[in-house]
Amino acid sequence: MSWQVDIILWMKCNEKCSFCFQDTEYIKKHDILLNQKDILKLLIKWKKSWLNMVNISWWEPTIYEDNFNYILKLSSKLLYRDIKVITNGIQFSKLNFCNKNLKYITDIWFSFHSASDKSIQDKLTWLKWSYDLVIEAIRNIKNLSNINLHNHCVITNDNIDLLEEHIKKIIKLWFVSIHFMSLMHNTDINKTQSYDFNKLSNLLKWIIDKYNNRISIEISYIQPCYFEWYEKYVQWFEYWKEYISNNINSLKSWEETIISNKYLEKKCIDCKYLNECYGFWKK
Repeated sequence: MSWQVDIILWMKCNEKCSFCFQDTEYIKKHDILLNQKDILKLLIKWKKSWLNMVNISWWEPTIYEDNFNYILKLSSKLLYRDIKVITNGIQFSKLNFCNKNLKYITDIWFSFHSASDKSIQDKLTWLKWSYDLVIEAIRNIKNLSNINLHNHCVITNDNIDLLEEHIKKIIKLWFVSIHFMSLMHNTDINKTQSYDFNKLSNLLKWIIDKYNNRISIEISYIQPCYFEWYEKYVQWFEYWKEYISNNINSLKSWEETIISNKYLEKKCIDCKYLNECYGFWKK
């Protein structure tokens, strides 16, 4: 088992993805920037507790550049084995930002939802130049480092029919893994962008069969009962996590919205995943 600490620096973003939790009124009112004093204290504490991976994530951690760079330098100095970043990539489109930060990072997870169609990527993020900035960021990272690139792809009714073209482009862009994330029905907006989960699961199983020997594939936020014989591709947490954040109540609120928007059917009672799955999304 691996040990990971997730650092949630703050809950703001420079994109406006309609499916993301960050734009809720609760977040706007309660977001608090994690300061360097707390970062220092907690990273030292958890290193002593044998954590060996740092994951800087949620929502866009690169916006506050000084604190982001401070986390990277400190994590490296404390000899954390892996230093990972989850990002939309916008800041990495800047060469100065890359030169300052890439040397500390081992893995970058790009939130990139339509690699084959610029118009869909820009639509999903509500940012006109999102696609171009991500491509520029990928080019910068590959030219300046040997960092492993990974992809987070949230599936909506806008990009579901483009998933094969997306993974083909992701492979050409030197990504080593892709994580398909089913749309969560935790907001009214998300429910309007939904699709049939049987269609999605059949499509993803077909993609797995065709591409799993070329790229590592994971799936999350969809019930594992849809993936009989493909369970190993459905993500479960195989590492122990500790969160560093001044926004723990916001995280709890996010989890509560997931639980409250799910339900158990009769067939769930005998399911082997009952203790790990909250059930089906409400319509």
